[in-house]
Amino acid sequence: MKWHPGRLRVSFLLPLAAIHVGHSRLSNAQPIIVEKAPMARIPGQSQAEFGKVIGAAVLNDGSVAVADASHRNVRIFASNGIELAATGRLGGGPGEFQQIDFVGRCAGDSLFVFDPELSRITVLAANGSVVRTF
Repeated sequence: MKWHPGRLRVSFLLPLAAIHVGHSRLSNAQPIIVEKAPMARIPGQSQAEFGKVIGAAVLNDGSVAVADASHRNVRIFASNGIELAATGRLGGGPGEFQQIDFVGRCAGDSLFVFDPELSRITVLAANGSVVRTF
């Protein structure tokens, strides 16, 4: 599935999370929405600033990983909205990205982050630490 910036809405719910794309809705709880604007309201945070959200993944414990292409990072939020970790910055080393095009959950609570500029996938643990790249 390809994410389209501006049409992706990420909802942080207590204690669950859901992803909205277009008009399809995967949960009926009240959402907090990350729109095209760079600010999102998340419980527990006064303001969470995002540049260009391109995707999100919900982990087993209800936390949500949000990929920000502008800041070239992945931020992980607990189900109550508290930011737990942020991984990534501009660069070419481990945990660095030139461009983030996709984030998704894989086995267990690992996350795949695809960087097409580096032709690389980075695997992150649920705590945001870099596990490996390939």
